[in-house]
Amino acid sequence: EAMHSFEIEMNGNSITWTHSARVLKGVLSGVADGAQVSFGSGMPCEGTRLSYFFSGSVSGRRMSGRCVLGEFGAARWTAVKA
Repeated sequence: EAMHSFEIEMNGNSITWTHSARVLKGVLSGVADGAQVSFGSGMPCEGTRLSYFFSGSVSGRRMSGRCVLGEFGAARWTAVKA
């Protein structure tokens, strides 16, 4: 299990986020369409770039969905508004 944090800013249906992992930080960008969200992030790490592509839905104070991690496969994710 990995813990990541996000700071979210929405402008219309455009999403800009700061994505922080244990030792890395990157910027996410994406869109919201009703309850559906999709966004991506890339972070430099040891001479390469780690890419994250998220898709999912919003329900109340929660978001959840699927994250594609490039060569590392995919994972389920859940976020809760602080």
